[in-house]
This record gives sequence, structure tokens and C-alpha cells, in this order.
Amino acid sequence: MLRQISAFFAGFLSYFVVTGVYYGVIMLDAQKELMAAHPESFLAEPRMEFVLLTNLLWIGMIHYLIVQAGSKSAMDGAKKGAIAMLLINGGFNLLILAGFSFVPMDFALLDIAVNVPFGAIAGAAIAAVLNRGEKAA
Repeated sequence: MLRQISAFFAGFLSYFVVTGVYYGVIMLDAQKELMAAHPESFLAEPRMEFVLLTNLLWIGMIHYLIVQAGSKSAMDGAKKGAIAMLLINGGFNLLILAGFSFVPMDFALLDIAVNVPFGAIAGAAIAAVLNRGEKAA
């Protein structure tokens, strides 16, 4: 059980760090511009508890898929994480595009594209911790 929890948190931390760098540093100016253009659509202070909960749920799904698939390597975990994030984040962004006009299509598509490797990083971390000390087949 400790290995399961450790794997989950390894995936969560790796995802949280890479997304933090991407959204908090690389995309910060672009996000500020989008928020300034549509102030009625954004909270003045984002509800970080919901950001954390969303990340926990998404990483939980990746963890579940890796465990159920019996992934035996970081590479296999990375593949599962990438596919899961494509489906999860892609569905989310496409739903946003379907119902709201304030998010530009290129912004949403870029979000999907960057979250695929972020999911791969999380999946690799999860599988690596789950299989730590085991010989690859």
C-alpha cells in the first residue's frame, strides 16, 4: 500500500511541478492577457483548492490505469499517462471550446498538446515507483 501511495504522490508532484513551471512561468503573460481581456470570466484570485483537486483527480486516473494495466516500465507508464491526459484534458478543453467564447481555440489546443507530455512525465514517475526494485521482463 505504501508503494501505491508513493507512486501516486510521485506522479502528482511531477505533474504539479511541470505544470507549475509551464503555467506559472512560461504562460503567465499570455494568461494575464486573456484574463484582462475577459475580466468577467475569471476570478480575481483563482481557487487553488480546485486546481489541486483537479490535478489529484487527473493523476488518480493515470495511476488507476497504470495499476490496472500492470505497466512494468517507466516507458509503458509514460505511454499510459500521455494517452490518459490526451483524453482527460482534451475532453475538458473541447468542452470549454464548445460552450464558451472567451478561450481562444489556439490556447485550448496548445493546452491539450502540452498536457500530453506532462501526463507522460506523471505516468513514467508512477510506473517507476510502482516497479522500483523489480527486474523488467
